[in-house]
Amino acid sequence: MNESLRIRLCGSPVFWFTLGAIIAIAAALLVYLLIIEDGEEAGTAGGPNASLAPVEGSEEDLVALTEELGYPIYWVGEQQGTKIEIITFSDGQVYVRYLGEDDPIGDPRPDFMTVGTYPVDDPYGELLELSQQRGTTEEYLEEGGIAVQAEDSPNSAYLAWPGGDVQIEVYSPQPEEALRIATAGDVVPAG
Repeated sequence: MNESLRIRLCGSPVFWFTLGAIIAIAAALLVYLLIIEDGEEAGTAGGPNASLAPVEGSEEDLVALTEELGYPIYWVGEQQGTKIEIITFSDGQVYVRYLGEDDPIGDPRPDFMTVGTYPVDDPYGELLELSQQRGTTEEYLEEGGIAVQAEDSPNSAYLAWPGGDVQIEVYSPQPEEALRIATAGDVVPAG
């Protein structure tokens, strides 16, 4: 290509418009691949474990959700000075978060006690197996239940009972609190 033709083409508005369109298409494709496709694997942006929008809820809402899903949703009852946020995932996991009265629903901070209910094939067996690993603490609960906390995850304690359909996680921003809450007898099915 001769030099004067290349200079005229590169200075042309059509050239810059075409180059801009190609860059925009490439950027859109990159965003799709990084966010949408990656989200499907990571459980976001419509993926297999996508969550519904968090909603403010009540015990009645948890009871209705229990009836809809067919297994109990656990919580620690109403707590003074808090409001309940319910997050439901497409795979059946449910989080009940205890936000401060002035905190917005959907607050992304990990500053709130949360009780997670997870449908699992053998929740009690999984926790028994976990309890045998180094760095775990287990406590036995009434009715044969077990609570397990792993040393490398001190903000969470997990509970299950023989013959149950769900595993329960108690998360607390204060590590020393998770196991205490889990074993106090306050983690109960809604209703």
